[in-house]
Amino acid sequence: MVADLAHSRHWTQVSDLPGRLRVRCHGLNPVGEPASNRLDSTLLHHCRLTLSSCHWLRGFRINPLAGSICLHYPPQHRRDLKTLLERALTPPLPGSGLDLADPEQSLFAPGRPLIRHGLSCASILLIDAITPLPLTLLLGLSSLLLWPRINAALRQLRQGRLDVETLELGFSTAMLLEGLPRETLTDLGIHDATGAVQGVMQPDEDVVDGDRLLARLGRVVQLQPPDSAADPIPLAEAKPGQHYLIHGQQLCPLRSTLVSGRLLVSNRRINGHWHPRWLKRGEVIPTGSLVIRGQGTLELSEALISDPTYALLHEQHDRSRIETGVLDRRLQRLSDWMSPLLLAGGGVMLARGSGEIALAALRFSPLHNWSDSVTASRLTAVADLALHKVRIRNPNVLSSLGRIRHLVVTQSCLNQAGGMRLKEEAAPGTNPIKGELLRLLAGIQSWLSGINGMAIWTRQLQEIETPTAITSVAIEAEGSRYRLRTRAGDSVVIEAERPDDLLTSLRVSRNGASIGRIVLEFLPDDHWLEAAEMLNRLGIRLHVVSSLPDDQLETCTEALQLPDDQRHGACDAEARLALIRRLQGNGRDGVAYMGYLLQDLAALEQADVSMGMTTPDDSLMVARLCDLMIPTNASWLPRLVTMSRRLQQAETGNFSLITGSQIATALITATGWIAPMQAILFYDLPMLLAELNNILSVQTAGYAASGHPLPSRNKRQDAR
Repeated sequence: MVADLAHSRHWTQVSDLPGRLRVRCHGLNPVGEPASNRLDSTLLHHCRLTLSSCHWLRGFRINPLAGSICLHYPPQHRRDLKTLLERALTPPLPGSGLDLADPEQSLFAPGRPLIRHGLSCASILLIDAITPLPLTLLLGLSSLLLWPRINAALRQLRQGRLDVETLELGFSTAMLLEGLPRETLTDLGIHDATGAVQGVMQPDEDVVDGDRLLARLGRVVQLQPPDSAADPIPLAEAKPGQHYLIHGQQLCPLRSTLVSGRLLVSNRRINGHWHPRWLKRGEVIPTGSLVIRGQGTLELSEALISDPTYALLHEQHDRSRIETGVLDRRLQRLSDWMSPLLLAGGGVMLARGSGEIALAALRFSPLHNWSDSVTASRLTAVADLALHKVRIRNPNVLSSLGRIRHLVVTQSCLNQAGGMRLKEEAAPGTNPIKGELLRLLAGIQSWLSGINGMAIWTRQLQEIETPTAITSVAIEAEGSRYRLRTRAGDSVVIEAERPDDLLTSLRVSRNGASIGRIVLEFLPDDHWLEAAEMLNRLGIRLHVVSSLPDDQLETCTEALQLPDDQRHGACDAEARLALIRRLQGNGRDGVAYMGYLLQDLAALEQADVSMGMTTPDDSLMVARLCDLMIPTNASWLPRLVTMSRRLQQAETGNFSLITGSQIATALITATGWIAPMQAILFYDLPMLLAELNNILSVQTAGYAASGHPLPSRNKRQDAR
């Protein structure tokens, strides 16, 4: 047990085992305090976010009821636990830093009126079950609760169409005329529950709006003014001349000038190259610059609407509109003429006194029930994938993903999965200690970004347990030369051979004498090799796009066994957008795009499926803009495609199940063999069976490797 971990004002140590630590937080919903305490919920969210962002932490578990946290960590990072816990368990200041929250968007915000309405129906039924209410009172309450359906039907009539809402209003009215208020309330409650879930699954308005991504960016990203009491400024409303705060591991969303403070920034998110440099007061920070270290106050030089970085996003982007399938089109055509016909038939039967036949006609809505089944299948998949850290913002992408024919991946995304590797080469006539050059580079990275900071070159350096101790680092030549002094007193210079080349070698000299160089090589990891092979079997063509020249991508594409026409080098933002449009062709070929840089935004906007990869440093903005985010394990790509296709098969099977059962239930109801309450339950029973089918299809897709062995590293060497 280590003393500095055992005692803290934020936590009490419970157990300390090799590689595992358990602490109890004094403010994380402690026993005896109300669970609804606002500080507790805020701290819980902050704690989860901080621990999830720690790249070296192997895992963690939070028990909010007990107020305890269990950490699983590598032994070499034992000394970093105290700093990590201090950051995780320190309550954040309101509105500190660059805020990426979207306060107007909540998961259940669209369904809150339905939830309130459903709770009202359930409350009346519960009171009636405890103390039977008069029939007249129940009829009156049921009539009042019909008002939302009446409003929906009136809106449809004004639009000149009749849809399922009008049919449901007719069904509820028929039950009230038959003197069945309890059955009416039950039907309303079931409808509200399914409607609330349906609202959760609907994409945001900006998903279908022509300027959707730019509008979402302007709303989601918020700037924090220097005045802590002032409200955050949405990026869309920010004007030139306004000041805002920024600190380490944040992006500069618009071109700005440093007013106060000192910042270490890089342009990695602009073009994929690392050129870290210190900025002083009065210097300009380009749009998309990533702050590695420091904090300061910036003054906006451009507004979102005028910043040239986002110029392509102002264009109208029409997606290829992947064909939804014959089943959906037929159902839509059936709905166009079925609802008016059933409504008219039910009204005639009700006027003639045939209440059972009227109820059977007015409740027959296989399209609506099948739509609810599709919603349930996607919600099941979203919830299951969330357990594996696959985040889906637009659930409808689960349908589009199975129809894509092209997947375009940026070379920067490949780098995030461990593709960039460093190798030492000793200078002739020298005999440095093995690993010495990499420890020097790891020492620079640790000195610049901190022990737990982001990777400047590659996360391979963060795995080095004993980086060289550095006392000072001077950055020269716009980030391509580093002069440093080690704790041992040596003067070391590390300089890029070709500063404009991402894969350039780094020359290392000590005390004026060359001791070798560090070679940067790029080969996709084993997961990417497996993903490329599986995607090819699924009929999906994998493309690699980069700002690097074509010849520097050959090693990568050869390792992935891609033909030359699937390698696209020297591509800027316009070229990437043109590539997506060309691959989409006449609109029948779906295209998915996995991007990481600001110059990928227009291509992400145009693609049928926009994807991002979760990284431990600066992927938060992409996470809020893409349709889905996957971990750095690229094997998720073929798994998600397989899951999407199996969900489509399950949805088709559910249509047959729901339609057949509805026809049978309608016939039984029309003959009067079952009571109206039983008819309502029989109409909804197939939904349960359909959901079981959905769960089975998700589990069948699986998350383990597909059964094919991972390509060996010998294969990688052969590919070179």
